[in-house]
Amino acid sequence: MRWKFDPTAGKLKITIDPVRWQGSDGGAADDDADKGLRGFWIARPWSSATTCQSARELTDDTAEPPLAPPTPTVGIARPAAEEETKVRAFELVQRADGEDFDPQKGFQFRILGRLRAGSEGGPLRCLQLGGFEQRPVCLIIGTFTEVRIENPKDGSVMASWPISDDLGESAT
Repeated sequence: MRWKFDPTAGKLKITIDPVRWQGSDGGAADDDADKGLRGFWIARPWSSATTCQSARELTDDTAEPPLAPPTPTVGIARPAAEEETKVRAFELVQRADGEDFDPQKGFQFRILGRLRAGSEGGPLRCLQLGGFEQRPVCLIIGTFTEVRIENPKDGSVMASWPISDDLGESAT
């Protein structure tokens, strides 16, 4: 998820990009391998923080450049519908005032649905494509009924998308 606020125009834009995993590349079980999976990488699965940390600024005293972002290792996905061929972003554009949200809290992307225990047993599927020494890449498999963008400042739902056969329908 990324967002941008233009105070001059009073415009807030939030974009969330889904991912499509093909068959066994995403850890799909046999029953999902033909269609693949659709979902989202979890940016910082190791953190339970509810606020955004400020980016570290480099100064003359700092000799080290910032670390490169880590490769995603945990995602949440659902089996793709057979006719799903494109991955479209969820996007919200609306008028906003700087008082409407708290930049330190950012925004929340909420996925509603249920975990799904496919033919492989449970809803968690992990792959270690690089062998035992590599950190596994894991997907949590479920069924999505709705996705939402929420404002943690006041708890309001800013946009919601019902999920049926296609990700990324128009926002309500």
